[in-house]
Amino acid sequence: EISYTSLKENEDLQVIEYDSRELTHLTMNLNTEPFNNLEVRQAVNYALDKEAIVKIALEGLGTPADYVLSEKYFGYSDQVTGYEYDPEKAKELLASAGYPEGLNLKLTTCDRYSKTAQVVQEQLGQVGIHLEMEQTDQNAMMEAVASGNYTISLFMWSLDSDADSWKYVFKTGDVVNYAPYSNPEVDDLFVQAQQTTDSDERVALYTQLFQIISDDAVMAPIFHAKIVSASAADLVINEFNAFGQPLPYSMSWQ
Repeated sequence: EISYTSLKENEDLQVIEYDSRELTHLTMNLNTEPFNNLEVRQAVNYALDKEAIVKIALEGLGTPADYVLSEKYFGYSDQVTGYEYDPEKAKELLASAGYPEGLNLKLTTCDRYSKTAQVVQEQLGQVGIHLEMEQTDQNAMMEAVASGNYTISLFMWSLDSDADSWKYVFKTGDVVNYAPYSNPEVDDLFVQAQQTTDSDERVALYTQLFQIISDDAVMAPIFHAKIVSASAADLVINEFNAFGQPLPYSMSWQ
């Protein structure tokens, strides 16, 4: 495995970092205990030190996620509030939810997310949420999540650049709504945002919509990873696509 540090130290290479739409997060099964309880879901969110996770698991190559959307999405708003790192608040919420002695749960994930999973496991353990790691290959993990055969899972979504694409995750009964989450107000806001062509109005609707999702603690957003690539130091790259890949027509040699 090639490290970011070794790439940066190689004088023959230039390292290119590109902010992505990827969201690595914890999805919780709202149909099962304890995550049918809002206070438990909120506790998970408060227990995560996202800055530390980015530093340890990504060598700093990411942005802590305040909420679902990154700035790469149309519909992003800095007015949506998420959860600050507050382990004492997490403990209080667990006790209020009826779990003063904590919880023992199974975390479903895969090797791709192992570094992040280890840090998450440690942080949640500090507030009393003890995770047993269940690591499989990615296909098996997603099959388990899609069938509802999980309690809490760690994985990543990267969707089309308009906030509308998140309807597949959060709208009642939609294709990858694996929580599964249902809120008629959220469903209606997705429809309203689809039906208007006014950009400012759409952003306002998405701001309202994602604040509800954040308040409902449907998932625990962790970070938006950066896409990192390397090329010859004397190759000039002027443009990138939405996935952080260099566009061939924009390249030239110095």
